[in-house]
Order: sequence, then C-alpha cells, then structure tokens
Amino acid sequence: MSSKGYIKRGQLRIQKKLDTIQLIFEDMREEYDFSKGKRGIYSRDLKDLHLPVYLDLQLEEYYKKIALKKKKDLRPLLIRFYKKK
Repeated sequence: MSSKGYIKRGQLRIQKKLDTIQLIFEDMREEYDFSKGKRGIYSRDLKDLHLPVYLDLQLEEYYKKIALKKKKDLRPLLIRFYKKK
C-alpha cells in the first residue's frame, strides 16, 4: 500500500491471484475417494510418441532433394537411411 492507503496496480493483481488461490483451496475436500478410479486412462504408450529430429540445414536440403527425386515422403526415407547405418 502507498502512504495514502491506496493499493498499487501490481499489488492488486497479486491480491486477486491470492484470493483466487484461496478460493480454490477452500473448495477442496479433506479427502477424495479414488477407490473406483482407473489407472492410465489419460496416458498413452511411449511407442506412439514421435520425437522431432532436427537436421543440419545442408543435410535437410540433401535428403529433401533425394525424397523429391524418388517422389517419397522425407520421414520414411530418413528412417531407412538411419537403419542402414
């Protein structure tokens, strides 16, 4: 607070956030029953996870040209080259 008793803009934002957090915690129960819950219904297998691979710009251009010549997608082409080595 300033010397005149007014709340500064930044302090007001913080106070609103604290009030929101307090409301959330007041709505929470002491205990929750998870006995009928099911595990893993929102997770997925790691085999379905595809990590991005970033190539050097020159390598990317090289493989793109090969893919265009063969009229194939870049991803399967890169996988095939990787498996050979």
